Amino acid sequence: MEDTVKALSIRTLAVLASVGLIVGAVAVGPAGAVKKEKGKAFSCAPATAPVPTEGTSSNAADAAKVPVVNVTSAATEAKPLTFEFALESAAHDPMFHTRIKESTVYHAFQVVSKKPGTGLYTKLTWPGAESDIDFYMYDSSGTMVATSGAFNPLPLDTGVAHDFSAGGNGGTGFESIPGFPAAPCSPYTFESKAFLTPGETATLSVWLGKAGNSYSKP
Repeated sequence: MEDTVKALSIRTLAVLASVGLIVGAVAVGPAGAVKKEKGKAFSCAPATAPVPTEGTSSNAADAAKVPVVNVTSAATEAKPLTFEFALESAAHDPMFHTRIKESTVYHAFQVVSKKPGTGLYTKLTWPGAESDIDFYMYDSSGTMVATSGAFNPLPLDTGVAHDFSAGGNGGTGFESIPGFPAAPCSPYTFESKAFLTPGETATLSVWLGKAGNSYSKP
């Protein structure tokens, strides 16, 4: 009798174990289906802002001190990243092409996107109609890759023709570098240089869009 009970007990345990395996297989499904990790979001390692090797300002070394800001697809033309900053008074002798007093501010960005054909858009604006401010872009090696250097001040004599687009995508109160095909995670430094201003609070807007070739090369 005792042997019969033992046999039944062993058989019962075997049946229960089999049922458990079946239930477990149904719950887990194909191997790895539940444990499969979702793809991680694309990210960039921390970077250092490039120092311009052929910059137009005497304080080029200051570029290395600015943080590199990530620009994602969340930044659009309708909702760009914006940065307000002060430019001190500056003056330039147009006859001898010499600096009397300069004022330069640097910013750095990297594109955090793997989407093909992504372009980096940057636009520098300021309120003063008498100021002349240029805008330069440098790649990771410190080489200038794009510029915007239009003549910004409004003409005093409205009868004299002025080409406000000369030297870049700019005009009175603004300069821009549109749609530069920036490499993902590669840092770029931007130089905002005032040639003539009593002092300005400027705004730099940055966003991503479709890459193009309408930006001005040096």
